[in-house]
Amino acid sequence: MSDIEVMRLFLKLGFTLSAATVLTVLFSAKNPMCFGEIVKATGYAKGHVSQILKQLEARKIVERIYEGKKVQFRLKKNALSELLLEHLVEIKKSIEPFAMQSFPQDDRIKKLVERLNEAISGDGI
Repeated sequence: MSDIEVMRLFLKLGFTLSAATVLTVLFSAKNPMCFGEIVKATGYAKGHVSQILKQLEARKIVERIYEGKKVQFRLKKNALSELLLEHLVEIKKSIEPFAMQSFPQDDRIKKLVERLNEAISGDGI
């Protein structure tokens, strides 16, 4: 998967361009990254990167790793799958009212909600 595809995914999940950029950098990194590496890779100001990392940590997407005085950052394990599941839940909530109504011309909506339920519960994954 290219960085552009990863970036598009994070943008579709509702992240700002700046947050999606930081997430893409961390997603593509083979190892945890120190703050300076993230700043250099994104081209953003230190304060901006710091603010983004704090927001991502608050959402439990990014974690800090302490090695003595050295601090590194990485995506939390299963962060992407958790974000995708969260997104599916929101999509399901948005379309569920339509599935409850009568749409005789298109019962695909009900089937879609059923499939989303399966995916969210783990049966469809």
